[in-house]
Amino acid sequence: MIDLQKRYHQYRQGNRSITHETILTLADFDGFAAQCDFNCDQFHLRQCTRSGILLPDTLMTASTKRQAAYFAGRYAAMLALRRMIGGKVTVGRGVDGEPLWPEAVVGSITHTNESAYCAVSGNQHYQAIGIDMEPYIDAKTAAELHPRILSKKESDYVNCIDAPFEHLLTLVFSAKESLYKALFPLCHQHFCFLDAEVTLIDYANKSFELALLRDLNKTLASGGLYNGAFECREKEVLTILLYKNK
Repeated sequence: MIDLQKRYHQYRQGNRSITHETILTLADFDGFAAQCDFNCDQFHLRQCTRSGILLPDTLMTASTKRQAAYFAGRYAAMLALRRMIGGKVTVGRGVDGEPLWPEAVVGSITHTNESAYCAVSGNQHYQAIGIDMEPYIDAKTAAELHPRILSKKESDYVNCIDAPFEHLLTLVFSAKESLYKALFPLCHQHFCFLDAEVTLIDYANKSFELALLRDLNKTLASGGLYNGAFECREKEVLTILLYKNK
């Protein structure tokens, strides 16, 4: 279960696009998490220089909205890493866009148009972490997108759950994004939404289970089960998947 408790709350005058920053506690998580809210209209590239967070070349000509979201995600990572290992630590970017963490650190970053989240831990606790937040998909878009996200078997299962279909689709979408973020750094193999299947959504315990449907490498094989937690909010859903060491 995700239990987000705010531990630290502050307005950041030095970075005008970051409106609030918060250290979070996640239940049953051996690590550190942070959230920062941001206003992309207040973003300027000089904030990257001040914070030591450099935009990759591929984002230098991107929209301000995209630049601000990237900055906020790395800023949240910097907050979480500061609590974990101290000092000012920045996170790089791999050739496929994945975060490059310091040695012996695993983590994940997600953002919406207004907030960014990061969770980090040591690799003695987890092999990988995946975290994702998604605004709820509207009903019209859900009707168009669901064949790309859900198999027939998953659709039948989801339709038996007493919740709005578009909310359930968003939850499954986010859960599979968390799975991808967790597993990709371990295999560097791209896989799609239909390469994993939701086998359980438990609203009472705010948990889910996914089954991998294809081999990614010798250890990440078809049939592997991965468990995660979720939190449904008013406008969005947050999922986290912790791939523990065996």
